[in-house]
Amino acid sequence: MRRQGIGGCAGSLFLLLTLCGTVALAQDQATSRRVEGRRQAAGAQVVINQIDTSAFPRVTIFALVSREGVPLKGLGANDFRVREDEVDQYPITVVPKLSPLNAVLTLDTSGSMRQRMKDAQAAAKSFIDLLHPEDRVQVVGFAREVKVLSSGGDRSAAKAAVDATVARGDTALYDALYKSVELLKGIPGRKAVTLLSDGADDNGQGKPLSRHSVEDVLALAREVNVPIYTVGVGTEIDEAVLRKVALETGGANLITPQPGQLKELYARIGEQLAGQYHIDYTSNLPGDGTEHRVQLKYADAWGTKEYKAPLLRETSSEAKPTPAPQTLPPQPAAKKGEDILTPETAELVTAPSGKWEKLLTGDVELKTGESDKAVFGFKGDRAATFDMVRICIEETDSTNIQSVEVLVSSDSPTGPFRSVGVFQPQNVRIHKTGGWQEF
Repeated sequence: MRRQGIGGCAGSLFLLLTLCGTVALAQDQATSRRVEGRRQAAGAQVVINQIDTSAFPRVTIFALVSREGVPLKGLGANDFRVREDEVDQYPITVVPKLSPLNAVLTLDTSGSMRQRMKDAQAAAKSFIDLLHPEDRVQVVGFAREVKVLSSGGDRSAAKAAVDATVARGDTALYDALYKSVELLKGIPGRKAVTLLSDGADDNGQGKPLSRHSVEDVLALAREVNVPIYTVGVGTEIDEAVLRKVALETGGANLITPQPGQLKELYARIGEQLAGQYHIDYTSNLPGDGTEHRVQLKYADAWGTKEYKAPLLRETSSEAKPTPAPQTLPPQPAAKKGEDILTPETAELVTAPSGKWEKLLTGDVELKTGESDKAVFGFKGDRAATFDMVRICIEETDSTNIQSVEVLVSSDSPTGPFRSVGVFQPQNVRIHKTGGWQEF
């Protein structure tokens, strides 16, 4: 019998937990969705903008899936394939809400920008306005020297710094990019640098001005793993360099001869950043400072980017030796606590059918379109907390559950409910865990 279940691990008992399992669309709707999906996938492009390893071995991919530059929305874990060093990764999770963005807005304030400065300032401020309240932005201005004009992350201060820029001097383009990336070093989560320039790195006599080279910039960007979005304006830009910087860091290169179009280009960058997918998986590789290649596939399109595993500190020589690895039981989370959805601890309160009651024993076969949602309560009006959701997929099948949403309430079985996450299992059996996928 094909079995699907949900599990959790109990922690301290202080909160009433109510679960709502949302299964996929009915079969005819799912068929329609697949047809629409194939049409949407035609001509799609995948770009891995950033790989965040601040919580290694959890690896977070921030990626753009687009067609003709417009982000494609509504994709889930089953739409993607992730490979790390040519090895498929399971399970993967698509996090529905993006984490806050740390951005650096880098503006060319050299003398050649004088006639374009008003448009450049307006476009830069419009980009700041596109950011979410929780996002942070720093401003860097550069001519002969590179200056950090606003570093606190506050958007109002950033806009004031943009307004105060004056065009004068030569162009230390590479030093400005290097400093911009350096500002994001050590900051976890989602990051981006946006650069606006109308020229090349130049000391006024046709020679490079910067102490750093473009290769220095790219090396640091690989280390920090941050995408650089380059905006070129005018007819004297070093388009080859701007394109190289953008493409090799996971950003985008946008060019216009007319300063009046800068707002539109910044809006496109804002749309792409807001349209990113946040995809998590857990690597089984060691934290030894080595480089690894990650590939992300959607439909027929692949995106590729490398990351360097963080160098995790070794235990001291006086520490106890690490015991030999042991084979985990089919439900590894049991070591952390106990299952909270069992006949001894929980009971079914409301559901569209009695099949949901079998979820308490794990002996349940919920098929596509069979159910909508169910509410479980805990016996004796006890409260519960959990730190994991487990879904068992015993074999690949088109009727397997595609997503489960978990909601909690401390008031009553009728709510109000607060969502704690939507979990999308891979439609494949993971043999080493007995079919269980953990979130």
